[in-house]
Amino acid sequence: MSNIPAAREELIEIADMLAKAARRIRKIVANDLTRESPISRAKPTAIKVTPAIAKNIRKLALAFPDLPHREIARKVGVDGGRVSEVLNDKR
Repeated sequence: MSNIPAAREELIEIADMLAKAARRIRKIVANDLTRESPISRAKPTAIKVTPAIAKNIRKLALAFPDLPHREIARKVGVDGGRVSEVLNDKR
């Protein structure tokens, strides 16, 4: 046989506990999950990918389709990730 009044009381108690937990979680997120700005940042060392460099990357990739991006990057003087960006039209 069911006991609706007891079930109601238990559900209210659980809801109150969840509300308290939600407030604690929000407080932790607001206060403890933040990052302070760095005191200083390293200066960028990578060279900018100019249109001429991008054109050279595309030419090498077309002429040597099996050449790894890392090798193309070494030949033109940029980072391997930049080669991927150029070839995927992101630069």
